[in-house]
Amino acid sequence: MHRFAALILVGFASLALSACGGGSGDSSTLPTGRIAFVSDRDGNQEIYVMNADGSGLANLTNNAALDDEPWWSPDGKRIGFKSSRGGRVDLWAMNADGSNPQEVTMDPALEGQLRWSPDGKKIAYYSFRQQSEGYLWVANADGSDPQSVLKAIHPANPDQGCAGGFPGGWFPDGQHILFRGSQGSNGALQICSVNSDGSDLKLLYGQNSVLATYPALSPDASRIAFTANQDGNDEIYVMNADGRDLQRVTEDDGYDEWPTWSPDGKWIAFYSDRDGDFEVYIVRPDGSGLKKLTDNTAADTNSAWSP
Repeated sequence: MHRFAALILVGFASLALSACGGGSGDSSTLPTGRIAFVSDRDGNQEIYVMNADGSGLANLTNNAALDDEPWWSPDGKRIGFKSSRGGRVDLWAMNADGSNPQEVTMDPALEGQLRWSPDGKKIAYYSFRQQSEGYLWVANADGSDPQSVLKAIHPANPDQGCAGGFPGGWFPDGQHILFRGSQGSNGALQICSVNSDGSDLKLLYGQNSVLATYPALSPDASRIAFTANQDGNDEIYVMNADGRDLQRVTEDDGYDEWPTWSPDGKWIAFYSDRDGDFEVYIVRPDGSGLKKLTDNTAADTNSAWSP
């Protein structure tokens, strides 16, 4: 009987581990790291952080301004974000524990989606400061020497692909930037890449009347996750970094948005309203192992996984 009871306990443990994404019991497949996200659970839009299993929740910002779009520095020590705390919507950065917030850009124009280069010396972001030169900008990490990346193709005509420019991240070479572009003539939002000096512009994904947004590069730079309404609803997709081998990850009636990769590339975090309000979820790139990390009546959005 003791042997039988032990077997039952082992079976239950295996089932529990599998439910958490552990498969056959290999703990290395469980999600690790921390996830920053945005929530209005306290009545105002703030940035929070939690462990990759949903535990250890901590509030990093606490002010009357709107704080949004968190993103981790390559060394995991800082979090960049968008905030209106300075009286305008600019880029900020703070320590990973929420201390020492510092303003990175100080322009009257709307700016957001800070993305550090792999060495942490540059940032890419969107800015409306000079819309005739596009929205994709690069600068030094302290915000100095801002330069428009796509000015060579602006003012854009309706047939110009990859116009606009909202960054998703940097490729490992520290030169090329992944971003969301657009083409007015076919009503498409596209996934593109470009060198930070504006050269080597490439269309990676684009279909007529399909809106593709929020591209994110996997840690090994082999794959790109993004949101698209290709099948009539906003879902998460994954493709190779060259745009080939498109795979659908999620499939439901809700809106699945803003994918971000785990540091080992085995999971994708995203937010979805599939249960009636926006919550943060994780899922494997093949669509298995779906797990909800937050569960409340607030809107939990814009998750970002630490390196």
